[in-house]
Amino acid sequence: MSFEIGIILGSTRHSSNTSGLSNFLSRCLSSNYPLISSQIRRWSETVLAWDGMIILSPQYNWGYPAILKNSLDHLFHEWVKMPLSLLTFGGHGGSKCAEGLKVVCQGGMKMSLTDINLQISLPTEYIRGQDRVKGVEDWLNVYQEDLGLMIDQLISLMEKRKEE
Repeated sequence: MSFEIGIILGSTRHSSNTSGLSNFLSRCLSSNYPLISSQIRRWSETVLAWDGMIILSPQYNWGYPAILKNSLDHLFHEWVKMPLSLLTFGGHGGSKCAEGLKVVCQGGMKMSLTDINLQISLPTEYIRGQDRVKGVEDWLNVYQEDLGLMIDQLISLMEKRKEE
């Protein structure tokens, strides 16, 4: 059985100790009692409504961003058998990002990963300069066919999951 426990702060003055004691109380509650925040509950409901998904991620320092890891780690059962495609990007296509995501998503979370996953190599000016991809650049056309194949595979996995 789970319960929602609200904490009402009796003072919001900057010089008050209420904020610090609120942090203490929250920490004690979360370490001794399983808490599911309303944000995580909404995230779970959102994911459960999907038939499949595409993770679009940059590669940062040979991995994927912490915010993505955090989003994945807050859930587990919602991910099992979720059809998934990866679209990574970086100076060399985000290959290390894709490798890390495959280990976590396919291995750890038991998602159903497409065989074709796209890695987009960004021109240097989009990494080191002020330019940002707008989605209409001619150099992106080389990825269109593989993107179509990846989406076809994802749809196939989604159809297979619905039949189970």
